[in-house]
Amino acid sequence: MSESSIFDMMDNPNPPEPEGARTMVQVIYALYVVSFFYGITSVFGLTMAYLKRGDYTGTIYADHLTWLIRTFWFSILFSLISLAIILSNSLSLAYLMMGMTMGFWYSLPGAAILILCFTVIWFIYRVFKGMFAISKRKGFSNPKSFF
Repeated sequence: MSESSIFDMMDNPNPPEPEGARTMVQVIYALYVVSFFYGITSVFGLTMAYLKRGDYTGTIYADHLTWLIRTFWFSILFSLISLAIILSNSLSLAYLMMGMTMGFWYSLPGAAILILCFTVIWFIYRVFKGMFAISKRKGFSNPKSFF
């Protein structure tokens, strides 16, 4: 590294913004928003986030991509938990139809619906929080945080 580049870094500690990075992250956020209507678009956004995260290492855009990746996977996890509860409850309904009682299993569909509602609200919160941050060219202090 030459002396001039060291002094340039000292004068400007923020590295230059990769060309098109902000637009790329905004497109991925848009794909997540569209996934409210067409779920598959979040998979496209996830793929793009994984492909671009390495290119933006050390910038706020890498933080946004980590944020988006975690949003996707935690949403899938919570949705699968909710689905498992609903499916297990459908088995208890089969037992009920045969005359067997299952006690506390009746409250599980309500719990599953609450988990699903929480997941949707949490997903919306994270997507819009990220969109507002990227519009102001801000990153996250901890992109691995839950909220």
